[in-house]
Amino acid sequence: MTLFWVDEDRGVELRYRDLAEELSRREVRHPVVRTDDPAELFVELLLGVLDGGDLVLLDSEFPDGTLSEIGYEPTDIDRTEPVRDVRVDDPGALPDRIEAASDGWTLGLYTSGTTGTPDRVDQTLEGLTRSVRRDELFGDHVWAFAYNPSHFAGLQVFFQAVMNLNPMVYVFERDPAGIGESLREYGITHVSATPTFYRLRLGRLEGVYPTVERLTSGGERFEPSLRERLEERFPNAEFRNVYALTEAGSLLESDGELFRIPPEYEDRIRVTGENELVVHESLLGESTARDLDGEWFHTGDLVEFAADDRFRFVGRESDFVNVGGYRVNPHEVEALINDVDGVAAAAVTARESSVTGHVLVAEVQPAPSADPQAVEEAVGEAVGGLERWKRPRLVDVVDELNRSRSGKRVR
Repeated sequence: MTLFWVDEDRGVELRYRDLAEELSRREVRHPVVRTDDPAELFVELLLGVLDGGDLVLLDSEFPDGTLSEIGYEPTDIDRTEPVRDVRVDDPGALPDRIEAASDGWTLGLYTSGTTGTPDRVDQTLEGLTRSVRRDELFGDHVWAFAYNPSHFAGLQVFFQAVMNLNPMVYVFERDPAGIGESLREYGITHVSATPTFYRLRLGRLEGVYPTVERLTSGGERFEPSLRERLEERFPNAEFRNVYALTEAGSLLESDGELFRIPPEYEDRIRVTGENELVVHESLLGESTARDLDGEWFHTGDLVEFAADDRFRFVGRESDFVNVGGYRVNPHEVEALINDVDGVAAAAVTARESSVTGHVLVAEVQPAPSADPQAVEEAVGEAVGGLERWKRPRLVDVVDELNRSRSGKRVR
């Protein structure tokens, strides 16, 4: 039986037979799971699905203070419930068992913002697997697992792989050299990650990786220049860009930065007069903090139309700042800096100013082979052509950008 999970840093290599035996062995399950071991998280997830017992996943890096804010104590994590009967005699039947699971089963997840108290969203199995495709043609796929496994994007990769009995190789916490070794050793065919992960990890790879057939990007605004850089390392890979919400799952997909609303969603996804994407409540999971405008959920994501009915995401309403009376989008400046030769990645943020309300500042991580001073000068020249209110007041060259565990830049 094929490989199920490889975590080289932890020395773990499991086959689907091992997974089936572990599921059959367990007599209890945890209704609230907080663990830094992805394999254990997946076992608990499948125990919940197959047993029909609701489950809550907590990010292992939530501090105790955050746990208290969202209503959990350490004793909640220790609580167990008996498992009725999830015996899996044939690992090959696992996808059928998942498809036949209870329609009423729910998984509690918490939104992954870098600031503020996380909000809970309860997703059904249908919502979690809406974008999963199952076909015998997918049987030879090998996935690089490059997300936090307790977040929605990671769970989508998990279900896509398990429903086709594909191997998953954990690269989320590996350095570029280790990722390159995994890509070659296991013949990885599919990678799904945030743009930041691509820039800072895969963008630092050396050589060419011909086994990769598809690169999927999601979780952040996509910049076209990133695709050009990745094509040098992955010449045989198709590219997909996905827009998804923890509250709703995967909604939109394209081969670049431009999206369009598919026909099946035309009456359930729309753009307001203020250029904000809104989603009908029928596409949402149950959220403890969901704030609807009638039947519509305001995503906070702003778009601009490029041609016909196609649009690109330009940022979130909360990202825009007032600089001297001008409304400025830091993402626009960040994209410009990321296109500068020698820049591996950049983060542009706003700081309060007693004079102008806010000013922009930029952190820039040079590519490994680039001269930091030359990069700083090149960035200064690039932003010098911007309107004065868009120019970063400070450009700080750093060894490494600060990132959240989900791989996103911390702003």
